[in-house]
Amino acid sequence: MTNIDASFGAFRASAEQLQQSILKARSLFEELHMTDWTANADSMVARLSSDAFKVLVIGEFKRGKSTFINALLREEVLPAFATPCTAVINEIKYGDRKEATLHFRHDAKLATRSDLPAAVKAHSAKHSEEPCPPLVIDVADLEEYVVISDPAEDQARSVAGSPYDRVEIRWPLEICKNGVELIDSPGLNEHGIRTKVTTDYLSKVDAVLFVMSCQALGSQSELAVIDHQIRAAGHREIFFVANRFDEIRERERDRLVAYAQKRLAERTEFGTEGIFFLSALKALDGRLAGDTDMVAESGIERVEARLAHFLTHHRGRLKLLQPTSQLLEGISRALNEVIPGQRSMLRQGEAELRQRYDQVKPELEDVERKRNQIIRQLNGHRQRLRDEVVTMVRSRQREIAGLLHTWLAESELSQELNILSLSAKEQLTAIAEEVLEVLSTRIEQEQFRWQQEVLQPIVDKHLTNMTADLNTEVGDFLTRLDNVISQMTGIDPDASAAHKELSPLERVLAATGGFFVGGFGSALVGGALGFGEMLKSLIPQLALTIAMLMVGVTNPLIMVPVLLGGGLLQGLRKQGQLTTKTRTSVVENMVQQMRENAHEVGETVGHSILEQTASLVESVEEGLRREIQTIKDQVEAALNELQSGEADVKDRQTVIDETAKKLADIDRDMRELTLELAAGRAL
Repeated sequence: MTNIDASFGAFRASAEQLQQSILKARSLFEELHMTDWTANADSMVARLSSDAFKVLVIGEFKRGKSTFINALLREEVLPAFATPCTAVINEIKYGDRKEATLHFRHDAKLATRSDLPAAVKAHSAKHSEEPCPPLVIDVADLEEYVVISDPAEDQARSVAGSPYDRVEIRWPLEICKNGVELIDSPGLNEHGIRTKVTTDYLSKVDAVLFVMSCQALGSQSELAVIDHQIRAAGHREIFFVANRFDEIRERERDRLVAYAQKRLAERTEFGTEGIFFLSALKALDGRLAGDTDMVAESGIERVEARLAHFLTHHRGRLKLLQPTSQLLEGISRALNEVIPGQRSMLRQGEAELRQRYDQVKPELEDVERKRNQIIRQLNGHRQRLRDEVVTMVRSRQREIAGLLHTWLAESELSQELNILSLSAKEQLTAIAEEVLEVLSTRIEQEQFRWQQEVLQPIVDKHLTNMTADLNTEVGDFLTRLDNVISQMTGIDPDASAAHKELSPLERVLAATGGFFVGGFGSALVGGALGFGEMLKSLIPQLALTIAMLMVGVTNPLIMVPVLLGGGLLQGLRKQGQLTTKTRTSVVENMVQQMRENAHEVGETVGHSILEQTASLVESVEEGLRREIQTIKDQVEAALNELQSGEADVKDRQTVIDETAKKLADIDRDMRELTLELAAGRAL
């Protein structure tokens, strides 16, 4: 067994131990009529069973990403040839048999395209509704769908014009059997892919591997993506893969290594240990040929070992700590509140218990009204955040539109218009693409600065105020509820040891899996540091969504027909200064489009804010509801037992005592596991 296999094996063993403890606790929660925690235990087990380590492999075109992934997989799963490039995102997951599922973009107009494979045309004809449902394809035909086959075709434009959202590939691979999912993205040169990777993947993945070529290491565009997207999304532990190291002359390698370390080490928490020099092609060829020496020489094994250690010891530890902490909270509720409460109610006569229940019902109704008030207050916070950010975004977009001509004048451009050479459309397309690429990069840079200096502080302030207000209001809600419990059981709620380490909001969310609000990256933070820190981790995710929406307002494929349709070229023939006038016209169209789209972009941003915080409202509302329902369930269960007679009551008291002992045993085991995970001994 290799060290890598041992790492994944240790993680799976700890996950299995935790899963078995959750299942044992679940049956005990059920015995105690803790329906909310029974459901919560089910969700924890389901998450442990299905959760995977998601690894995103990204980089610009022609850096060898697909070859690198195939080397990791030890099989040629993805097409990786000398000329074609990946044109669609590929998600590689474990499956007992080889299978690929093609997912279509929501805005893809399949019926109007003649360049699609026959299988897609037939599928589209059967399903005329939009969006088109996924299509299972033969993995042998994968190349037909996921690569740019024409080397003369512009790569970024080909990716932008693809009708496919992603391809989900199932394959019986050992690394995927260990719970690893690999995501291969097209080159980040195309803006739409940068946007999709940022908004759809960066907040959800456990690790990022950035593949570069030793022939062109650490370009300005690569560093911009690292700084403005990856690190801005909260990823500090980045793996930099410097591919094609074998193509560098021996005497130049030390200089290249020093250059890479100077340029990249400060951009990853791993420092120089996060930079790997290798040959993906040599690693793949060696593994396909069974040549262990070639594989060792390739340098890939060091990447694999470091990645496996990071996934299992760092991400894996947090993946296990979160449900462990959640389970401990449920056990604490049972031992410190539910069981003492049940014992107390069973000692009362049925008549006395019913009388007490009738007396507290008006207070329970008042608590219900308090719950509704809290939800209205939470929605008010969300709406105010939405309104302020939308106003800022619209103003910011118009401000940027007013700066585009200045930024164009400051740029160094190379494309020239020559009416005697290529067609007008080709020339205009080349000039438009260059202008848009230069200005889009400048917009991204300025947006990153604005995000850090202006947007994030405002969002942070809103979320901080929202958390403080919610904790105050939820604290009042729980105080009222504890008073009801005290009247029903005679137990002083302040004497309970439960919840002492949780804020009121965390207590309410604990039984609903509420720490998972905001995507898995936020869940990891929440599981380790508490709800307040988790909520703050939403800020970079939200800010990135806004920034990418504001940048993605231009498209040369749309703009060029507009320029041609307006008779631009004919007018420029008479005026001279063809190139300058063309660039100016491109920018003027860009300015107009940004100003016209300012309202629409603002609305899209507003919808995104409400969407990203909707799960918080659902979790809080459900948590408050469960707190009230738990009391009702406990009282009803006690009344049923009291109606059954004295003998059944005594039997029930015995069951409660045995349940308490079993829960105490699980509690001890989980606390030991928590200490081992915190110290890194369990993995």
